[in-house]
Amino acid sequence: MRPFDLWPRLRSWLLSFSVRVKIMGIALGVILLLGLVVTFQVRATLKATLKEELRRRGGSVARDIAGRAADLILTDNLFALNELVREAMETDHDVRYVFVVDQAKNLLVHTFGQHFPAGLLEANAVLPGERFKIEILETEEGLIHDVAAPILEGRVGTVRVGM
Repeated sequence: MRPFDLWPRLRSWLLSFSVRVKIMGIALGVILLLGLVVTFQVRATLKATLKEELRRRGGSVARDIAGRAADLILTDNLFALNELVREAMETDHDVRYVFVVDQAKNLLVHTFGQHFPAGLLEANAVLPGERFKIEILETEEGLIHDVAAPILEGRVGTVRVGM
């Protein structure tokens, strides 16, 4: 059988159905098509909403830590600063890492254990006047939203939170 012989047989088979079955088939096809369109639209909207919520939450967490860390850095209380970043990691399951650098970009505390990842320190920097800045980094865990928030408008240092 040649491929071109298939179309007439398919056409005659489709025409053999009653009008009632054809109308039901068309209605079912339209319903399925509308269902697919609505599903994809809802998925796109939900993805955008969740991304914006993660952005806002990351900024909020970073600004909160920055506000609480200012006095600890100024009084050189590194133990309490370490407890602050550890607590932030434990209380929010979306936080993957937290670290604090001073104004001279010296690492004060971090949650990475023994080895701080190379290149992470330079990956994101908040500009003067910004409340926070987000960079998306690709890691072995997947995409990480790295949020940088200035401490006392950048005069003391910067907090970086990975979400």
